[in-house]
Amino acid sequence: MPKLLQNTSEWFPLRRLTTIYTFGPFRLDADARMLFRETEPTGLGQRAVALLCALIERAGTPVSKDALMEAAWPGLAVEDSNLTVQIATLRRVFNEGAGATAWIETLPRRGYRYVGPPSPRSKRARRDVRTGTGCIDGREQGVGGRASLCQPEQ
Repeated sequence: MPKLLQNTSEWFPLRRLTTIYTFGPFRLDADARMLFRETEPTGLGQRAVALLCALIERAGTPVSKDALMEAAWPGLAVEDSNLTVQIATLRRVFNEGAGATAWIETLPRRGYRYVGPPSPRSKRARRDVRTGTGCIDGREQGVGGRASLCQPEQ
């Protein structure tokens, strides 16, 4: 027999921490797989964002082509040119937003490395699934566009 749930906190998790990287004018929500320029989404596809996540998580260290291919196309056999196209897309977005095509360094026959500005990792964002409110960068985002200050979750 199914368990009878006594209150709504058993139905929905109250808070969920999200990993967010900020660098230059960009903010990467690693869990939602979205890149924002200032407050606007960039419109990057899932594959490009997956590659960016893999590079930023290992900022300053080389990431092999194989590791990047597995991050963006898990379990699929794809041509190296697909990786090249996605990296070029990332560089184009960085150039438009910050004039920084050199944030991703090519390491011939080895892979790529993120060498852009430091990307502090924060777990401050949180969302209450039941009410649709959340805290992002110290501002409470509510339904109806209302915002108030909130404290980051530690």
